Amino acid sequence: LQEAGVSGYEALTWYGMYGPAGLPREMVARTHSEFSRALQNNDVKERFVKLGLDTVGSSSEHLAKYLQEEVAKWAGVIRKTGISAK
Repeated sequence: LQEAGVSGYEALTWYGMYGPAGLPREMVARTHSEFSRALQNNDVKERFVKLGLDTVGSSSEHLAKYLQEEVAKWAGVIRKTGISAK
């Protein structure tokens, strides 16, 4: 991005777990709990480390906030650089 004249940006790869709109909160909470528990498993942690990945396991609210920030950031990059889909 810096080469394109856009400074101050960092591009990271990240993953999020999503479900359909209107998913019951109990199901979201249970899925989050089980997924977070799996991320604490030593075998799982070791596998992610071998793949060069850091695990976070944040809340759905944190993911939603992060996604909003990412959309705003990259929308700014698109506007500033004039990138378009062809």
